[in-house]
Amino acid sequence: MPHSTNPSAALHPLAWSRPRLLWVSLPALAILLAGAWLMLVTGNHPPFQKFDDGWYQLMRSSRTPWLTDANRVLDFAGNTGMVIYSVLLLLVLLRRHWRLALFTAAVNLGALGLTHLIKFLVDRPRPVDRLVSVDHGSFPSGHVSGTVTAMVVTAVVLGRLWMWVSGTILSVAMMFSRTYLGVHWASDTIAGALLGVGLTLLLWALLRDKCLTRNIRAGSVQADSQTA
Repeated sequence: MPHSTNPSAALHPLAWSRPRLLWVSLPALAILLAGAWLMLVTGNHPPFQKFDDGWYQLMRSSRTPWLTDANRVLDFAGNTGMVIYSVLLLLVLLRRHWRLALFTAAVNLGALGLTHLIKFLVDRPRPVDRLVSVDHGSFPSGHVSGTVTAMVVTAVVLGRLWMWVSGTILSVAMMFSRTYLGVHWASDTIAGALLGVGLTLLLWALLRDKCLTRNIRAGSVQADSQTA
């Protein structure tokens, strides 16, 4: 095959088939919504609260000065840091891959909106012993949903294995950090991760074909889809 001069040839967007994307995204979102429903019907006393309480006590007993300082850095990274990162990713893609750039923006904004909507509807109280200042509403974790969304959308669009690995490590670290700092229950962070993964892959399943128009070779996408 002749060498392509297309500048987007360096991109390898995720080529999973639509059914495969839906098989991952829809259960993730269903579990998230089931958790929110349990919060509502039990008055924020879900059956998994014992698990949350146990993990919360473990995190409180694990606090040390150096670990607290490290997690304060993650507190910044998961909020302001992710906003800066997402804007930079948008600007880099916007030069030559504007459809993919708009996709990243839509996913990040969609995750932000859905997170705050569920927070408002569920209105779960946060743990009491918090090490950083936060607003009200604990379920789901906005830091985790924002981080997971940003990492997954990057890996989906750019398609490099190391992005999946590094994104997973950062996402798990953020989940740990939010419970260590006492601003979220463990189930809040799990819900945030499910939201980030589920929404990103669902929107990719729905918008992938339009996003890839004139961004990468159609033949390579079809071939990858058939082997996925």
